[in-house]
Amino acid sequence: MIFGAVPLERAEGLILAHTMLVDGHKLIKGRRLGADDLDALRAAGLSEVTGCMVGPGDLDENEAAREVAQALAGEGVKLSPASTGRCNLFSRHHGVLAIDAERIGRLNRVDEAVTTATAQPWSVVEPGQRVATVKIIPFAVEAGIVHAAIAAAGTTPIRIHPFRPRPVGLVLTAVPTTSQADLDGAAAVARQRVEGLGGRLGREVRCPHNPEALEQAIPQALEGGCELLLISGALVTTDRRDMVPDAIVRAGGAIIHFGMPAEPGNMLLLARIGEVPVLVLPSCARSQALNGLDLILRRIMADIPVSPRSVMEMGVGGLLD
Repeated sequence: MIFGAVPLERAEGLILAHTMLVDGHKLIKGRRLGADDLDALRAAGLSEVTGCMVGPGDLDENEAAREVAQALAGEGVKLSPASTGRCNLFSRHHGVLAIDAERIGRLNRVDEAVTTATAQPWSVVEPGQRVATVKIIPFAVEAGIVHAAIAAAGTTPIRIHPFRPRPVGLVLTAVPTTSQADLDGAAAVARQRVEGLGGRLGREVRCPHNPEALEQAIPQALEGGCELLLISGALVTTDRRDMVPDAIVRAGGAIIHFGMPAEPGNMLLLARIGEVPVLVLPSCARSQALNGLDLILRRIMADIPVSPRSVMEMGVGGLLD
């Protein structure tokens, strides 16, 4: 790409570097100058104009942006037409945005001419929401730089995992001081969370907060055909050997992970009974405010596996209040 001041007699096809007002009309930056534009510039008393000429080995800004965006877009992502060196990526679904941040970083380190910005990884996105944007900084860029950036990013590092409708079971325990309003409120918040992620709250079981009652309540909730079980204890689980995890094990389940690097929400417990994930909720889950439960629940509802390692890696950005 050649950039600089060019005599008007050699400026046809030049990409205009700066917006100009000529005889009451705007020539917008990025415009390819034609013969009429040059006549207007001459009439205005100009002899040269600043801009760039695209060389034989270059891609113009829109072509380059489109090629990079096409390489980045994975399942559930659609592109806008490229314009002014920018190509936007949008979500096709209501779901969770998955981004390979390391590969986006590698792309951005190839050359200053090629940039990509994204929304927060693992955030909930709506259909039509912009999730990333590719911007080519100059008016044209060497094709080799574009292809190196694409190679650095690899295959489709940006994708959307759509929420899948599923029934979710709920067990609520109560101590003598727990009111009906307390239980109703906790159930209402759980329902709002589940429905907000495309699911539906199925069988709800309420029982006293003691081992025998909970051991009976868990199978009752599972009999409703739920694909995820939430347990909201009247008392917060404080150890893997506490009453609620012990009841899960007695019901044939296994504890996968206890605790998470999120505040609020540190005391969440992740378990599994057969193929059904089980979440023992922290006390903050009785509130609608964002907490650690939301970080894990959204992934499960979008069929994204949740492992102990993935929970442990939630610390950066895990301070939620």
